[in-house]
Amino acid sequence: MPLTAHLNELRKRLIICVAFITFSTVICYFNYSPIANFFITPFKSVSIFGGSINVNTIYEGFFVKLKLSFISGVLFSIPILLYQFCRFILPGLKSNEKKWLFIILIISSCLSMTSTYMGYTIVFPYIVSFLLTNEFIPSNINVLLNYQQNLSYIISFLIGSLLIFQSPIILSILLAKNMITRKFLWKNSRWFILGIVIVSAMITPPDIISQLTLSIPLILCYFSCILIAKFMKWGH
Repeated sequence: MPLTAHLNELRKRLIICVAFITFSTVICYFNYSPIANFFITPFKSVSIFGGSINVNTIYEGFFVKLKLSFISGVLFSIPILLYQFCRFILPGLKSNEKKWLFIILIISSCLSMTSTYMGYTIVFPYIVSFLLTNEFIPSNINVLLNYQQNLSYIISFLIGSLLIFQSPIILSILLAKNMITRKFLWKNSRWFILGIVIVSAMITPPDIISQLTLSIPLILCYFSCILIAKFMKWGH
């Protein structure tokens, strides 16, 4: 195919993606209550400590609704986005490359669902309960959490963990293509660990517990990639 044909195909796929994201965002906007309840559920322990979640301005609820509807629309559109991505690149791949693409998508989906599930049901509720204890907040201090700020915390935590848990996929591809060696990764592991800790600190709430709950699984994934590469004889 000539370059113009590829560009036309790309434009077609992008238009479909944008249209579906827009459609999903509108649907989420008109079904906002269950979506908001979903994201606010990990904060249910706030009431146990005598606290509440509040808004500070009359505009806050409106802007949060727009932001959350768009984010939810993008998340619900991910299957369509992946489908359009595959439709665009599959014609240019060999049969063996197509097989590896589907394997990568399956593993990536499993990592995404696992990280999201653990973050939503285990990690973040634990973070909330831990930080609201009397060890950090005296018993005579009222707990009044801001609605917008704390929704941003959990959204950034879930999306950030979802994205960075794709790093083992990228690392495995680099090893499989011998673009990076196992010796290099092992020799510089302390710097990669430091980078993981820094990135985890950037996307999590400012406390050591949430940072460790994200960085420790990533460090384990890092060394798991090296072991798998050794077994598969990648990264000579």
